[in-house]
Amino acid sequence: NNPESRPAYSCDLYNKLELGLSHAQEQLKSKKFKNELSFVFENMDTSTVSGVPYLPVMISESVAKRFHTRNPDADSETIVANRISGIDPENNLLTQFTGSMHLKCNFYQPFVNSFSINFPSPTISTGMLYYDYYIVDTLSIESRKTYLVHYHPKKGISSPALDGEMLVDAGDFALRSIHAKMLHGGNINWVRDIVYDVEYERLPDSSWFYRQERLYADFSIVLADSSKALSVIGKRELNYSNPSFENVKVAGVKKVNVERDSNFYGEEYWDRVRPYALSRKEKDTYLMVDRFKETPTYQTWYDIVYTVVTGYWDIG
Repeated sequence: NNPESRPAYSCDLYNKLELGLSHAQEQLKSKKFKNELSFVFENMDTSTVSGVPYLPVMISESVAKRFHTRNPDADSETIVANRISGIDPENNLLTQFTGSMHLKCNFYQPFVNSFSINFPSPTISTGMLYYDYYIVDTLSIESRKTYLVHYHPKKGISSPALDGEMLVDAGDFALRSIHAKMLHGGNINWVRDIVYDVEYERLPDSSWFYRQERLYADFSIVLADSSKALSVIGKRELNYSNPSFENVKVAGVKKVNVERDSNFYGEEYWDRVRPYALSRKEKDTYLMVDRFKETPTYQTWYDIVYTVVTGYWDIG
């Protein structure tokens, strides 16, 4: 049932990524910042996962075409359209990092990797070494018998592990969905929370394919002064559509290919291609960052980041 086991496939993707500073008012203590940019705190939000207050500071969206072949084992992605709040389309160096190739979740693999942390997947054949399983209900979903299974890490396990529940199709023994949360208390001192929500769908030919992936992470980025760190909340949603399994060729020689005009699509295009509308808070983030772009503080930060990424200072 693992989609990656198919000889080849292609599909359309919509990817949305949001980053925010948790406990932003404590992290942004500068008097200059509070005077010049006090308006940003009007956009504060609260995480529905951890209940932590955070300030959204970046949102990106991308539309892409993904290609996979098994023999040879190759993956590539062509980014058709992309936009990142606060980034000039003419100098959008981050486009190649906004596709699905990064932080991808596949629970049919033996381990699920995020932020260089390997979690044993609850679906692997050796799962009984890591987890206890409980069938807690039998449901009917789309007229198919489905097991609701809870899984919990075994007592005394020292490696990073997940905790949650999954829906398993009783006929195909395929994953219909899985909810997985990193347990607290692991020896991962810079990641406080990771939550996965992944859904699969049964296609007309009776095979299974990806439908949606959601990833939530609360982590810290250590700065040059190792005594300081930025606390960041990241949310990523990935939606799959139009899978095809014939005449698939990996596009180009790069893993990520960016179409020349990908950064110049207008609002009408995005309203048409999104699988669902942006929330009020997400729209406010775009507006807030556009307003933030006009401040001297933003210009300074942008120049520094641009110089670090490109290796040179742009003086025109």
